[in-house]
Amino acid sequence: MHVEGQAVSIRCNVSDYQGPRDQDFEWSMIQSGDKSLNLISTFDDGFIDPTVRDRVNSGDISYKKLGDDSVELRFKKVRATDSGVYRCSTPSTDSVISGNYHADVELKGESRFNYSYNQGHR
Repeated sequence: MHVEGQAVSIRCNVSDYQGPRDQDFEWSMIQSGDKSLNLISTFDDGFIDPTVRDRVNSGDISYKKLGDDSVELRFKKVRATDSGVYRCSTPSTDSVISGNYHADVELKGESRFNYSYNQGHR
């Protein structure tokens, strides 16, 4: 559990892929319907939604590459409004299968802004 104002990180990794060892990642927050709020990308500075750019620029929302196939989304100080479903995506580099791969993680706000997160599956 995490309390509002504390640091939170969510890990994402890929395995059994072809192509270059170093993979790229994008994080977004899933909103109602099929809409998503683009948070941060390891390869595209233009990916960031303007409504969160100040938080990214200040380092409140950031990422850390943990290896060629792993990345972590980081919140320096989690907020009550950060509760929701987060999607980690990586473009396919396989020669046979094309498209993007993704996994969803739910960050839940509970009483007194305690947070937990559950890893979803592709």
